[in-house]
Amino acid sequence: MSKNTHSTSISARSNGAVIRNTNLKRQNSGKVLLITGCTGLGFNYAPHFGVYQIYNYLKLNNVSCDMYDRDLELFKKAKIYEKDVIESLKNGEYDIVGINVSQDRVLGEQKMIADLELIWRMKKTAESSGKIPMFVAGGQAAQLNYKQWLDLGIDLIVNGYGEKIFYDICKRYFKIPEKSRNSSNLIDVIDKMTSEIHGVSYKDKKNIYRYIPAPPVDEKLFKELFLGFPQKYEMPHHIFWDIIRENNADKDLGASKFVIENVRLFTTSHCPRRCGFCNSGQFLPEASASEDDLMIDKKGMRFSSGKQKLVQLNAKELMELVMFNAKKYGAKSVLFSDDDFALKSKHNRVMEFCKLVMEYKRKGLMDKDFVFNCQTHVSDWLDNNKEPNKKLIEAVAEAGFGSISVGVETFTDRIIVSPSINKAGYTSKHAQAVLNTMVDNGIVPQVNVILGVPEYTVDDLLVTIDIALDFIIKGCDLSLSRQLLALPGAPIYESGMYKVVYDKWIHPSGKKVKIPDYFVPNDPAVAYAMEHFDVEARKELDKVIKRMNWQKKSPPKRVIAISAISCLPRLLGRDDLSPKYYKVLDDVLAGKCKGGKEISYPLDIQGVDKEFKTKKEELSDIIIDTRV
Repeated sequence: MSKNTHSTSISARSNGAVIRNTNLKRQNSGKVLLITGCTGLGFNYAPHFGVYQIYNYLKLNNVSCDMYDRDLELFKKAKIYEKDVIESLKNGEYDIVGINVSQDRVLGEQKMIADLELIWRMKKTAESSGKIPMFVAGGQAAQLNYKQWLDLGIDLIVNGYGEKIFYDICKRYFKIPEKSRNSSNLIDVIDKMTSEIHGVSYKDKKNIYRYIPAPPVDEKLFKELFLGFPQKYEMPHHIFWDIIRENNADKDLGASKFVIENVRLFTTSHCPRRCGFCNSGQFLPEASASEDDLMIDKKGMRFSSGKQKLVQLNAKELMELVMFNAKKYGAKSVLFSDDDFALKSKHNRVMEFCKLVMEYKRKGLMDKDFVFNCQTHVSDWLDNNKEPNKKLIEAVAEAGFGSISVGVETFTDRIIVSPSINKAGYTSKHAQAVLNTMVDNGIVPQVNVILGVPEYTVDDLLVTIDIALDFIIKGCDLSLSRQLLALPGAPIYESGMYKVVYDKWIHPSGKKVKIPDYFVPNDPAVAYAMEHFDVEARKELDKVIKRMNWQKKSPPKRVIAISAISCLPRLLGRDDLSPKYYKVLDDVLAGKCKGGKEISYPLDIQGVDKEFKTKKEELSDIIIDTRV
């Protein structure tokens, strides 16, 4: 419930899969169940950092707590399954249920709907016991869409980083006599103590939405939560590494070598970029915004008014975390999961970190084959003259950054500066120059591309895909976003400027609810392609799975992306281009178009690159409407 993005026990005898706390005598008399998000991406599994942070924070502060990890349940690696949760709720075991909720489409399923259905299954079960726990949600999806979640079954939402706020909620709730514990009584407590309680959203007794901002995150808090605290407990990395070993198909078909023993690190408080389609950069500023000036209550293209200073770990602190994970878990690779790891700063932390890495490797303090991966913006790699920063790129290559994810999104200049993308300051030419310089230095760039940008014409989309295919041929990886997801909290979603496709869900009350899915492109031909893309992409992927004998395995991310876009020419009425697309796919499946260095298991930018499955609803059931 802190970062949207991600599990383990501090017990030396636990295997770390999922944890049931058996110590019943606690300083605070109450019990909590924490539930992770369900990723559903076989090629991209990793412990849910935020939920495991909160779990261990509660345990270290003597709060009795269980963990239900839905990703581990999917692969039958869990200790607590949904059936166990249901049985515990029947027995009235939990006082608070905390869940990290999602809002995107994975494996053909809208995750918000899956979360809501789970919540209501739990509520219905708890009713039979006469003890209904308080349901608390956290993460970007909850905070940035707080009104809808509060309407649909959540009692309280944590704003911003959740470790201390959630603990404070538990303490206050457990002071209420057990027979009197219910969400209404805690709301009474919060209403009377708004000067002392920060970072929550709820509905008061008059059914009025209340949003109490969280204090901005300062350097002391950030380093406590993201540098010091992760070194005080265990993460179940080995469990997830085993899942990847057992379930991923032909890992070597990526452009660079696949390293399973990878650990994700979060080293920056938030992303200060203002991309139109992304809600990640608005999460922490909006957490600290005042109740009367929230994005959700405004119209037009705007960004959060909340103030949040950028906080980063410095080069020495980065090295401290890397070495801790290498020694404790045997990590051979690190993915810096910051939205933009290589942000320019006066400290030049990327260059300083590279110098440290090279020194450690030279002295034998770090394995010479240890590799790094990160997510970045095109402009990070341009100098003041908008030329590729060769000195920096050479340094990261020498340090072992085998793959670098670059948020290109589009190779069309007009679209780069459109409201949907909003990445002014460079052109397609600059982006291509950066990628070429990386390739020339032995780095495998991961090119992140979005298909369904609202402003795209057919020609715009084909130009972008054609250039992306050329970079695949040069040895790059591809991360593909299908439609442009309509994420609450993203500036263009809040603006009401574009039509939105909605999923629908029926509330237990019988009320029909609309769940945002993706933006409708303005060009009818592109809109048609995006409407049918999931179904056709799934057909193409199924052909590849059958051809490669990958049944019951997760195909490599690169293969998923390239097989998916092979259907685009047909959907756009340009069958003449299909031979090139299929030729690239064939070459990749044959092990060609390879890069030169190692990569951890494939990167994921904001969850937008998903495995393509047939939509759960029929197309006729999907609601198309405008935001306003």
